[in-house]
Amino acid sequence: MLLSKLQSTIKIVRLQMQPGDTFLYSHPKMKKHLMIVVCARIDNPVIGEILHCVYLTTLYNTGKEDTVCIFQKGDHPFITHDSYVEYSQLLHIRSEYLQRELAIGFAVPKEPISATQLLAIKTAAGNSDAIHPRELTYFQ
Repeated sequence: MLLSKLQSTIKIVRLQMQPGDTFLYSHPKMKKHLMIVVCARIDNPVIGEILHCVYLTTLYNTGKEDTVCIFQKGDHPFITHDSYVEYSQLLHIRSEYLQRELAIGFAVPKEPISATQLLAIKTAAGNSDAIHPRELTYFQ
């Protein structure tokens, strides 16, 4: 009874994410980052749709950053300083799980990036030393 009452009280957010869509992910165990969906596909029908995402992080020009794809302040409403795509931390998240994260506020949808920006992210991935070769398929 308690479960059915709780389910009727909570509004489940249904958001179909597509490549180029973004969301702010602020899970308590992570810093806030703008996540960018680069690929959404179903490799296993039992698991369902998996979103493959990269995130943007601040460019400090330490020489250690992977600078093959840089976004500048103003390239997206959320970007307030130069940032780079962190290819080494590709996030694979089930759509179903992301829906729960959206419902409880750990993830917040933001404005999508442009088709040109998405193409730049996908193209630059091939020049990044941070991506494992088997993960390059998510950027094609």
